[in-house]
Amino acid sequence: MTKPKQFYWKLEEVWKKYFINNKKFDFTPSEKPVFYDDNANDTPYFGLKYDAQIIEKNEKQIFLTDNHHKVLSFLFQQFIYQKSEIIVVHIDAHRDDAIFQNYEKCSKEIEEIKNFVKNIERRDERCVREEKNEYIEKMKNYIRIIQNNCRVSDYLDIALHLGFVKEVICITQHAEFEAFEITHKNFILNLDIDIYGEEGSAVSLELKTRVIAKTWEQANSVCIATSPAFIDDDCAQKCIEIMMN
Repeated sequence: MTKPKQFYWKLEEVWKKYFINNKKFDFTPSEKPVFYDDNANDTPYFGLKYDAQIIEKNEKQIFLTDNHHKVLSFLFQQFIYQKSEIIVVHIDAHRDDAIFQNYEKCSKEIEEIKNFVKNIERRDERCVREEKNEYIEKMKNYIRIIQNNCRVSDYLDIALHLGFVKEVICITQHAEFEAFEITHKNFILNLDIDIYGEEGSAVSLELKTRVIAKTWEQANSVCIATSPAFIDDDCAQKCIEIMMN
């Protein structure tokens, strides 16, 4: 018996509710604001409904989020897999180099993570790689607590302090794009798509796209932040979709 159109509409609705296409990012907006502009009006900005998406493309993990500090958990996960410190190439309209404000508030979690990072090479490899290991899950939870106490501008400072990020190479200015050469074999590209927004307009489209493309190609993995408030949502989505094709 032929099904009515309503059946297929409902099927599509329910399917989209429970299944995220792992070949394309889902840009459905969040129901609540994820960022408030620091002005007299406290302008609210909405992010992504799914703010921690990973796609495997060309044997490379591509991570998508809205506010840039939410990459902290992904960077920590990559450290666990690699069992070695991470080098981050940070391409952004902003340097994101503010000092983390909640060292005292997160002191317990910070000390636990620092000890874990310091001793990771001594741990049994199977234990480190086992996702369901209770100790690993405990560390991931600590990172989430720290991440939730980050601002969009200070997550790199705490990542360096914790020790799982060894070095951050910032590329935000025209001269840095001009001079940048890839000298590391193992690194993660940390891309804020707001480099294509108004505050990144001092760098030519040709120059920044060339550097991003070459860096993306050689990176072990890629993090992308859509950065609501710093670039138009539609522009951010279209830029990312072009890069993912």
